[in-house]
Amino acid sequence: MLERAERGELAALGARELEALFRDLEVQRRLVTAAQARVLAEVDRRGCHLADGHRDVRAWARATGGWSVRESHDAVAVARMHRDGGAVVAEAVDSARLPVAATVELARVHRRGRCRHVWDRDIELVTAHAAHLDHSDLVHVLRRWEHHASGDDGHGAHDRLHTDRWIALSPVGDSVVLAGAVGTTQGAEMIEVLDRFRALEHQADRAAAAASGDSGPAERTLPRTSRQRTADALHRIFLTANAAMAAERPGGRWSEPLLHLHVDLGTFERRLAAALHVDVPAIPADARPVDPRHVGCRTVTGIPIDPDHAVWAAAAGRVRRIVHDRAGVVLDAGRTRRLFTGALRDVVLAGSTRCTWPGCEVPTTACQADHRHGHASGGPTAAANGDPMCGPHNRHKHRTGATHRRDEHGYDHVHRADGSPVGRTSPRPPERDPP
Repeated sequence: MLERAERGELAALGARELEALFRDLEVQRRLVTAAQARVLAEVDRRGCHLADGHRDVRAWARATGGWSVRESHDAVAVARMHRDGGAVVAEAVDSARLPVAATVELARVHRRGRCRHVWDRDIELVTAHAAHLDHSDLVHVLRRWEHHASGDDGHGAHDRLHTDRWIALSPVGDSVVLAGAVGTTQGAEMIEVLDRFRALEHQADRAAAAASGDSGPAERTLPRTSRQRTADALHRIFLTANAAMAAERPGGRWSEPLLHLHVDLGTFERRLAAALHVDVPAIPADARPVDPRHVGCRTVTGIPIDPDHAVWAAAAGRVRRIVHDRAGVVLDAGRTRRLFTGALRDVVLAGSTRCTWPGCEVPTTACQADHRHGHASGGPTAAANGDPMCGPHNRHKHRTGATHRRDEHGYDHVHRADGSPVGRTSPRPPERDPP
């Protein structure tokens, strides 16, 4: 197989042959990761690293394999999860059902130990998500799982981040450096405002390029880079805020950012009870596994938010309710129209944190609400028939005849017109359907 990847032979392969070769190589990469996990677990068990004076098995791996600190920490975490995490996750790693990045993310959760008391209960469901979800979605799911397992739905972690917030704008050498860290609620509002100003800067650049008669690829003809526009947008925010404060006249207030907070009913009820100082019945030990895709509180782009802020928003009357079914699919909004607009568009975009085309990381805030089954083919303009999709992939889908569906477990699947899958599929089909 590796011989086929030689440069000379690759040039003779067609696009589908290259894709098939890449998938085969990915299987081998997963199998190597599993084999390394078993070797490291055995070295760890027997203390082989001590013979050469290595402090731990991570140092042994760095010396033996030339790994970085991060690689050695992650590889040993995978080894210990494989050894101690139970048969379900070990079988998933050994059978190459999990992408390497997903295996590493699961191992990091196992190492932190916050889900230890619910690991056996939830691991089959979480492992199924690891085998099917794109990496960025899996990271959000695992974070919500850890928050849910913490006992306070992540409130303590969010509260610490907010308490420790800081920003510094300091001259350093010949430049001024902006650095800091804030809680996710403040941060999400700041990102919302910054995105508005970046859009204004982008519009200005496009107008300048059109006025100069440039006709090359769009981004290459713009006078500023994306980073430069972001810096200029932040500067413009400061100037605009200063002007608004100076004006001090009715109607001159800058509009307040609008955040859509998504919170599951169980989390909301627990945090509401905590705010009212009343008891909430404990979840039975034999309850069905918790699906971490649909618990916790987040923005429409997946930023985790302290669920207490959703309670406060409800008290202030600033709530938009969005109802999901048990697979996380947004339910029908009950309207029939050609275009997704207004609240219906918001409901459709709530179905994902990013474009649903495989591998695309464009956030839903920059996406269009696309008909899963085309309107021209009889597809209704209803929330259950809508998906967030970025402009280029929306146009590509309709130009090439690609299709998209969401299965009963809430996983997205995109297929080309000839029925072949687009993007990652399990190189080896899972032996069981997701729970």
